[in-house]
Amino acid sequence: MPQYQYRVTMKTPLGPRDGHLLLSTRGTRIRGTLRILGSSNTVSGRLLPDGSCTLAGKIQTLVRTIPYTAAGRFDASSIELTIHGERNTMPLQGTSIP
Repeated sequence: MPQYQYRVTMKTPLGPRDGHLLLSTRGTRIRGTLRILGSSNTVSGRLLPDGSCTLAGKIQTLVRTIPYTAAGRFDASSIELTIHGERNTMPLQGTSIP
């Protein structure tokens, strides 16, 4: 089961926020953990035939829980996602951690 680990930055309305993303793939299924905004949250999704991916999860902040969907691409060296939350769309980019 391939695993990918990234150092990520999410551009939020209050400025950039740094975190870590760990993803594992099995066939077309994706599972993982996003650590950002002071909490660790489960991520799940699918690899699509064109090489892109879709993910879904929740981000816990100090004041609320934000459900989201995300779409983008990742490989062994980098990840680029667009996160669609209840109120905002936030780009997330990262590079692999050796």
